[in-house]
Amino acid sequence: MDDDLLGVPDLAALAKVSPATIYGWRTRGQGPRGIKVGGQLRFRRSEIDRWLEANSDDPGAPVASPVITRREVQA
Repeated sequence: MDDDLLGVPDLAALAKVSPATIYGWRTRGQGPRGIKVGGQLRFRRSEIDRWLEANSDDPGAPVASPVITRREVQA
């Protein structure tokens, strides 16, 4: 598993959303866990992959599955 650090623009491009959406997720406690490196917000690739897997549709689940927040993951 690759554990590169990605910045907000990288994550936004990967998720096909705007950087503002990434910051919005952070404000609401959603999205992958981030870390600060030299004052800059970064995301481990492994954490992004884990978050994507946790939020992927289950074949038997309804299409609109709930988003897992960081608070729920830490509990």
